[in-house]
Amino acid sequence: MSSAFDSYDSGLLAARLAAYGCTDFVRLDEKLSTPEQLDYLDLLPTRSNETPILSAVAAHQGTALLYILDSGDNAPVTSTIGDLSRQLANRSDPAWLGVLKPGSLEIFPIGFHESGGIRPVKTIDKGDDSAPLFFQSLVHGTSA
Repeated sequence: MSSAFDSYDSGLLAARLAAYGCTDFVRLDEKLSTPEQLDYLDLLPTRSNETPILSAVAAHQGTALLYILDSGDNAPVTSTIGDLSRQLANRSDPAWLGVLKPGSLEIFPIGFHESGGIRPVKTIDKGDDSAPLFFQSLVHGTSA
């Protein structure tokens, strides 16, 4: 079954995230297969026919900083982002939601927002000089 959130293979996702300085992440779009996924059991697909929404999470020293939704060529609907933001807010991580699009990464706040009112707080274009430094700025708390 195909959806707007079909995952890319690990190599392609890694290359796309590396453009934003994120070189280490945990896949959330596949069933439990690594010990790193244990902290995110509530976000992993529970059935083989379930379409995962999140692609990955990037953490630093055990703390999630960026949940990644890889939208591919399809833009996720605002209500999906709002629902996901509320679900992630229940995890109490000091994290952001990143929507990875071809050529850009949109950063959304995680929290209990109205579905229709959620907008990206920042959009990082892949070609920006600062793009490779984005994840490091999250680590230091100087971004978004």
